[in-house]
Amino acid sequence: GGFALASSHAATLAGRVDVASNRAADGGAVCNMHGDPATLECLGVAEEPNLFLMHFDQSTGTPDVTVRDNTATAGGGAFFAGCKKHPDPQFTSFGGMVGISGNTAAYGTVYAGSAEEVVVRHGPELPYTPDDVGHYRPGDLFKTSLQLVDSFGNQILNTDASGTPVPPPYTVRADLRDPAAPAGDAPIFTSLFKFGADGKCNLLDTPFQLIFPTTPGPGGVLTFKDDLVLYHTIVEPVNGVQLPAVEVPITRLPCSINQAFSQTLKECVDCFPSQYIINRDGACQDCPPNGGACNSSHLPP
Repeated sequence: GGFALASSHAATLAGRVDVASNRAADGGAVCNMHGDPATLECLGVAEEPNLFLMHFDQSTGTPDVTVRDNTATAGGGAFFAGCKKHPDPQFTSFGGMVGISGNTAAYGTVYAGSAEEVVVRHGPELPYTPDDVGHYRPGDLFKTSLQLVDSFGNQILNTDASGTPVPPPYTVRADLRDPAAPAGDAPIFTSLFKFGADGKCNLLDTPFQLIFPTTPGPGGVLTFKDDLVLYHTIVEPVNGVQLPAVEVPITRLPCSINQAFSQTLKECVDCFPSQYIINRDGACQDCPPNGGACNSSHLPP
């Protein structure tokens, strides 16, 4: 790109400066790599404490700086932070001294940084909202979708040298656990999932079902194990840091109308038209042979 900054001194800009038509993997115009080697946290400098280490020398008047038409094949068409926890994520210290236009990138056309967090994705095309992402009926497919984001809120996208989208090189381990179980107990369910070229890890694209453990009680009544938690963990370190797991508390929903719980399959199943339901956590009941009328839901009087 235009500037790669990794020293203990800022880049001093005075007069007219035009940072234009540069190209890089990250940070088409400016890439800040000045971080603590131990923590990877961004470091400021004496001349200017802002994120991108730009010092505006106003001794001869207000600088006139343009940052335009730069390209990053990955993040930050204009500016990229290769360090973490930067102090000025909106770069307010630029004030009115910089004109920014026409920059492009796979993500973050103006500002971008390294991946700092894995989050549960939400959107109109997904079968859940932030309020019901953890709501499952027995046998429902796992449905969470994850993405990596930087401190600017950009979704991380990976590309190859030609700019073609490629999957982020990370693996998600999903573990369904009982938080009350003794330490060291195996999870109820565990499996590994990969990210796609769209930068998302979609558990809902897989055939895995959420199975609630059950315990038989008096009269054959089942007790379901509630208060489960689904943990999503990035297995590999991301930019040298192990990201904390995303925890989704699981709430069990009763089987839908016209369905009942199958102890054999451990999932909700449709009842036949010749059956009815007393308890959706129980089994489908056959219609009485004495002329009763059933409709897979109830037994009319």
